[in-house]
Amino acid sequence: MRSPIAEALAYLEALPGVAHKTAACVLVFSARTTTTMPVDIHLFRVADRLGLARHDGKLTPRVREAVISQLLAHGADVALAHFVFLLVGRTTCTAGTPACSACFIRQDCHHANSPHRNKEDQR
Repeated sequence: MRSPIAEALAYLEALPGVAHKTAACVLVFSARTTTTMPVDIHLFRVADRLGLARHDGKLTPRVREAVISQLLAHGADVALAHFVFLLVGRTTCTAGTPACSACFIRQDCHHANSPHRNKEDQR
């Protein structure tokens, strides 16, 4: 038997034009659920660079669920995590060239601390 939140998520996603991110936003910010979270491209990118969830560059449902599982397993406050990942993904951990040296979570970031990245910063 599915949980009421899983049922609500499935119901919302079945509505025309509603994908997982929108459905999860409704549940997180109106129902205060802590069992799912909105995953957008920013959260997806930052989670990968932090080493929380690896993927092949595609935001598939399987990868989305892995990202959510990892964040929830670390006890993340769902609403706060959504905002922090969104902020970091839009400001410092950008798609093109991330500003690792200016990022407040660089000490915990696999990407910022990779030998390849350090060579790039030395140029």
